[in-house]
Amino acid sequence: MNLVLLGIGLAAGLAVIIAGLVVLFGKKMALPGICLTLAGIALIFGMLMLDTKYTYEKRYASNTSEPVALATETPGTEKTAAPETTPDPETTPSVTPEQTVPAGTEEAATPVETPRPTNTPEPTPTVEPGKYIEVHYDASTVVKPSNWNGSTIYLTFDDGPSFVTGEVLDALKKYNVKATFFVVGKELTDDTRQYVKRAIDEGHSVGIHCNSHVYSDIYTSDEAFLNDFNTIESRLRSELNYRALIFRFPGGASNQRSADYSVGIMSRLTVKMVELGYSYFDWNISPEDAMEIIDPDIIAKSVIDNCHSDWKYNVVLMHDFDTMSNTATALSKIIETCLERGFAFDRLTPETTPIRHKVFN
Repeated sequence: MNLVLLGIGLAAGLAVIIAGLVVLFGKKMALPGICLTLAGIALIFGMLMLDTKYTYEKRYASNTSEPVALATETPGTEKTAAPETTPDPETTPSVTPEQTVPAGTEEAATPVETPRPTNTPEPTPTVEPGKYIEVHYDASTVVKPSNWNGSTIYLTFDDGPSFVTGEVLDALKKYNVKATFFVVGKELTDDTRQYVKRAIDEGHSVGIHCNSHVYSDIYTSDEAFLNDFNTIESRLRSELNYRALIFRFPGGASNQRSADYSVGIMSRLTVKMVELGYSYFDWNISPEDAMEIIDPDIIAKSVIDNCHSDWKYNVVLMHDFDTMSNTATALSKIIETCLERGFAFDRLTPETTPIRHKVFN
């Protein structure tokens, strides 16, 4: 938040508190004094909460509050039926595969057409088959209960690796459930590389999130995005002998903060990256576990309540950076309850029909 606006808000709150105290103790008017004092406290608290939220979004910006929608199917993806009809979006808290854009948002949702820059670096060319580990669809990785309801849950984790990634892997291993990890290059260190290797060895999908996670660097131009992408893509190949074929845009394809740095960049990149052979995934369920430290039971309830049996694809956004132990703790309850309710679990692969948000920039 702008420091000037924050300062004005805090000063105004303090002034209201002082006025309330004057009325309460000076003029002996209890009710008006108490009301003014409480109003001032509420104003200060509100400004601090807004500043905290803004600071978080500036770092991670998952943008789950933005109007997002529309899963699209790209050529060459899994040949399955389109996502089934979903509940009324006005009464459903999450984005569904077939949700349409709310009335009145069509103009804002129209992709901005701008010329593509020249001399844009391409990601590293496809390596010869068999040289690197790649993850593709394999029916044996699906954990499907006997009472399967036709719906599959895809647990995904952003912003790792960290020691929490190990905790997540422990929870998944208990149920033999496979998941997907979208990694950040700056978090891939000598200490955390072991967790990515373990994820690969245990049959999970590892995708690219970004290298720096700094929006002002990543989204300043198409060239900047691809340079960032190439950095982590190359490291996965050189350090882990792994070729990532899937990825998730920082903030999702629907993020609008990218417009602060390059108007129309998401409209260009969502097309460009698919043309280059990569499949990107957004999400339609988020417990917002990264917004603050949330009790594991609350995280679990949010995921469980928002997984729908009439959605073919339930893609859950969670996080595994180093303060997300509560997310790891919530996994047992999520998996056990959802298996009991007939949901299957699987990892994302290039063949999975992707959930994709509507692009707003």
